[in-house]
Amino acid sequence: MKTLTAQARQKTSEDLTLPSAETGGECCKALIVCRDPGGLKAMQFEAARFLSGVVIASDDPRVQKTASESIGVADVVFLERMESYYCVANDVIAVIRQVNHWLEGLGQEGAISKDLLYWVMHCEGGDTSQRVLDVLLLTRSYQDLVDRYHPHEIVLIRSANSSWEDDLFLAFAGSLGIRARLSGRLGLSGWFHSRVWLKWRPPVVGVYWTARVIQVKLANLFRTQLSLEKKKSVMVQLVSSAKIHLNHTKPLVKAINGVGLQAIVLGWRLGKSAALLGSEGIAVVELETWVTPRDLLSGWTRTLKSWRRAKANFSSFLADGQQTLMTAPFRQILFKAMRSFYLSELVGRYYLQSAARRLFCRFQPDALRPHSLVLPDGVIPYREIRKMDGDCIAFIQ
Repeated sequence: MKTLTAQARQKTSEDLTLPSAETGGECCKALIVCRDPGGLKAMQFEAARFLSGVVIASDDPRVQKTASESIGVADVVFLERMESYYCVANDVIAVIRQVNHWLEGLGQEGAISKDLLYWVMHCEGGDTSQRVLDVLLLTRSYQDLVDRYHPHEIVLIRSANSSWEDDLFLAFAGSLGIRARLSGRLGLSGWFHSRVWLKWRPPVVGVYWTARVIQVKLANLFRTQLSLEKKKSVMVQLVSSAKIHLNHTKPLVKAINGVGLQAIVLGWRLGKSAALLGSEGIAVVELETWVTPRDLLSGWTRTLKSWRRAKANFSSFLADGQQTLMTAPFRQILFKAMRSFYLSELVGRYYLQSAARRLFCRFQPDALRPHSLVLPDGVIPYREIRKMDGDCIAFIQ
């Protein structure tokens, strides 16, 4: 925590020393949140408006340095508490379970089945489970700032890369009855990113993966397809073109072939890695080739039908939550994550399920190493092979 320099103190007409809330001191006039150097001018302008008693919250050291030398600033603090995710792990699990219970009730014939409608119990990026974790941790950080300084007003300096975090802070402040507003201007690129790209990114991602399926199907149109024969075969799933996954999979495949079994890589979204594996004499089945034109169309029609039903049932979304978090504004923020789930992720799950079901109807290996028993890319094929052949051996490497 930094305090004003002597030079900055001389520029103010009042003593900027700010008693802490723990000692029963006075409330600060304003809490200004500036996340990156792009908002420095707006931050200094807002601080000067209040003349004194301003607290600047930022995790950027460049912002902190400038803020400590600015007029009207009494204190400079970190925005986030940087807590371990273990602090909110139980709450994250509880929220995701509520989300999945709500999603399960939306599954129906002719749309998306309930076995595809769930958020994973895994936080590693993305707009769903990770967003729940981020919301809970950020809310604790915001609560800590409010408890320490009891601001009369909260000013959020606009940042193109933090629009949802700002929405969260605005909702949080509103739930406490604290006046909060946005300040500053975004450049053209920042405006496009925050107002256009973030809104259209989910459907663009969904369309991109649809195009990738079509690309794989066209690339394999004139290639000789692998002849699938029932002869002690072991399928090893690979769902990424990353070298770390390739280097993890190739030794296993070669070891399986080395003991007289037939190892087949069950690929999904392999990209150029499929040709690389083939050049090394490794048998590869790309699941995209088992997606039919009808699947490509029905994937979107079913997804959009299910999404319309989800929007119509928003009033029941997390409505039974007992946590303070589940007020209307916070539910609205998480429902934006739900839109991303439907439009960017769900159509891909449908394609994967359709392809795996069609493949395993024709051919059942003796064993399968799924990519994961947590992530959908591994869970979906695993469930489909279990439906077709309950005796198939599943193992994790």
